[in-house]
This record gives sequence, C-alpha cells and structure tokens, in this order.
Amino acid sequence: MDGLVVVLRDTGHRQAGLPVLLPHERPEPVLEVLRRGFSGRLLRLYRMLQERLCREGGREPEPAYILLSGNDGGFARTGFHLGAQDKSHAAYVDLKQDWPLTGGWGAVDQIFPHELGHVIMRLLVGSLPPGGSNQVHAISVRTDPVLAFEEGFAEHLQVMAMDDPDAAPDTRALALDPAHLKHMDEQLRGYLHEMAGMARIEDGLVWVRRFPMWFSRVERVERYHAVKANRFARDPAVPDHLLDTPDPYAAYLIENIVPGGPDDRPRAPGRACSTEGFASTFFVRLVSMDATRRGDPEEGFCGQFGVGSADVSPVEKAYLKIFHVLGSAKPCTLRSFAAAYCAAFAKEAPALEAMLRKLLVGQEYQSAPQLWLANPWFLTGTSVWDQYRCAPRRHTFDLNAASATDLAGVPGVDRDLARRILERTPFADLAELGSVRGITAGALGRFREMSSLMPEVLAAAEEIEAGLLSSLPLILRSFGMV
Repeated sequence: MDGLVVVLRDTGHRQAGLPVLLPHERPEPVLEVLRRGFSGRLLRLYRMLQERLCREGGREPEPAYILLSGNDGGFARTGFHLGAQDKSHAAYVDLKQDWPLTGGWGAVDQIFPHELGHVIMRLLVGSLPPGGSNQVHAISVRTDPVLAFEEGFAEHLQVMAMDDPDAAPDTRALALDPAHLKHMDEQLRGYLHEMAGMARIEDGLVWVRRFPMWFSRVERVERYHAVKANRFARDPAVPDHLLDTPDPYAAYLIENIVPGGPDDRPRAPGRACSTEGFASTFFVRLVSMDATRRGDPEEGFCGQFGVGSADVSPVEKAYLKIFHVLGSAKPCTLRSFAAAYCAAFAKEAPALEAMLRKLLVGQEYQSAPQLWLANPWFLTGTSVWDQYRCAPRRHTFDLNAASATDLAGVPGVDRDLARRILERTPFADLAELGSVRGITAGALGRFREMSSLMPEVLAAAEEIEAGLLSSLPLILRSFGMV
C-alpha cells in the first residue's frame, strides 16, 4: 500500500484560505486498517482511477489523503497545502481522529470507503446540480434523485466493507450478530406505534423524547441490514387517521424514518430512487452480480486505468465499469446511471434491468418530468432530528414521485382526491392536474403557487447543511438535552 494513501494531521494554520497539513507522526494504526479488506481494495481502485484522470488531463496521479482531525463525522473535502506544496486541486477525506478504527457501526474501516466514494463521485461526475429537496438527508429520508444517487453510492461502500472476506474480525462479527438487527426493529416498531397513537408531535413519549439517544445507532445499523434486505423499496404502513388531519407531520415522520417491511406496499419507483437507502441497495446488488463481475468489456478497456484485464479481480472489474460510466456519461441520478451503464455494456443490460425491476418489486420506472413543489402550508423540521420543528422548512416534493402524505399536506386535498391524483401520475406538466376528477380551482391554484416557490428554495439549497448546524442547539434544547 506504500504510496497509495497518506495520513495527515492539521497544523492549525491556513494559507490562501486552505488548511496547512503535514504527514501524521503516527500513521501506522490507521494504515494497518486501511491496508486490509475493502479499504485496501478501494485504495487500489483509486490508484487506477488516478491513472485514468492522468491520461485524460495530464495531471500527476495523487494518493488518497486522509486527515485525522477534531471534526465530528466524516467529510470529503478538496484543497489544502501539504507543507509548502500547493494541493489546492487535491481531494482528501477528513475523519475524526479518535473514532474507532474497526468493530463499531460507522467505524473508520466503513466510513473511510464512504467518504472516498464521495471523492470518487466528484472527481468523475463533477459538481452535481440541486435536486429539488430542501431536506437534510438520512438513509431512509426521501430527498430527491440527485442527492439519493450520490449518498447511496457512498453508503453502499460501507456494506461492501462489512461484507469483505478480509474485513477486521470484529467488524465481520458486528455484521453477523442478529442482536443488532433485533434492536433496530424494536426501536423502529416502538417509534411507529407511538407516532400512530399521538394526536400531536408535542405529545411524544419514550421514542420521540429520546430520539437523539437511539436514532443515530439505528440509522447506522439500517445502512447495513435494511439496505441488504431492500427495505427502502417499500413504504411503511401509515395509519389513515394521520392523513385526515390538517397537519400530517406524524405521517411524514413515519414515512421518512421507518423503512417498509416485506408485506408493505411497494414504494413508487420515483420515490424509491429518491431514497438513498434504495440507491445503496442498487449498487450493492450491481457489484455483486455475476454478469457485472465476470462480463468482459471490450478489449483494452482496462488499459485506460493503467492495468490489464488479467490484473484485476472480479469485484475490481465491476468497479472499473462503474467508474467508466460515471466519468464518461456524468449521470446524476440512479435512472440516468442505469441507462448509461446499459448503453456502455449492452451484454449486461438484461441482467441489470431485471435486477432493478426486482428491487422495485416488479414495477417499471417510467420516464416522467420532475414537477417540484414547495408547500408553505405544510412545514417539516430541518431534518428528521428536528422532531419538534424548531427550525421549520417548507415541505418540498416532486408531484410525479409524491406519496399520499405529500398530498395530504396541501389544503383542499383530502385522502380520496390524493388517491385519484396518485392514480393519474405521471403528469406531463402541472396543467394536466386539472383533469383529475374532484380537484377545485382553489386547489389547482395552490399547486401553481407551490411550483412558483421552488426557485426560491433551490437558491437556498447550499444552506441546508449550514441550517442544520446553526439550529442544532435549539433542536437539542427541545429534547431537554441542553
């Protein structure tokens, strides 16, 4: 692994607005983890990717950089100074220095591949356009096709890390211990039961009041178990009475926190592909298919990555194909990626299409325009962490990927009208909504008003994460934690 990865530390200084970093004095514990299992495989693939970028643009290949910092969480960043060297073009992964290396949900051996996945996506595709949602993402949250595509790609790498045959023993033991899956299901069932019985979110008891104490761990377990079980392809059962209120916030939270079960209704393809948990499942299945791993691309394909076809393993071959599609077609949604992959590797197209149809529980993903709406009459929290809506946001949704909950938040739309609207989707444009039986001129006017508000929402898209951070003290105070 020499030359494939460099572990850095922060000097605390900045030059031209960028941090000044130096090689870490004690990189060995981290390097030992990154040399094995899926991290090691991904580092080898990253080197191949750098070779392709070098041949395309003439820039010298860079190793993977990992900064051990005091920042909570993991981040994919660009631009730093390595001592006196200008690395303003180079990407790096920023991880918390005291984070567990192995054996915990979201440990370094899982989160490093995740964040390096973001680096790879940005190197190959570039900056992705805003997708329409103004909601902070989580594994189960329906956001939009763009955000779900990027996050799902990164999150699937965590699953691959835990399943790798050379993963650290305590990490493999974590994935195989059924107690974690049981605990996840118990917490989610308790939350669903409590939400179904409350009249107002303010009446929340155990699971709502203690949300910050259990959800983070549950979400990490979902990134593995719920993804592997394709649970984000189904909608949880939302009680009808929660949709018959002027404020269906409890229904919204259930829909965006609790994944579906094996007997629940299939999620509409547009919503499934706007959920990062579903996108993660797609990529896990894609790189695991025999057709993807063993199907031979055209002669010389691997040469663009500086290797021969005999030099790569089946799983490496699958990822080189994905890199090729990302770099050549620049897709920004799961649907556009699938189409580009089928075009690039036509012999594998039937297998991919059958796999996607199976993931969608037999549904076809019809082509339809995105008709985004911002509802000023229905407010959600800044994220699902904001259970009490301390920092409220106008709810945004795509009409052609809407749920009954989305529509129930529109004044003048009852459950019956919502059902008729959903039966008529997809719509070519908003004007077609007027042909739905029972829709009034007033309701249609509200849909037009919601459409007119979207440019303002998109203009503030970059402030979403910042809004969550600034409102965090207020959110924690609502739980009595500060």
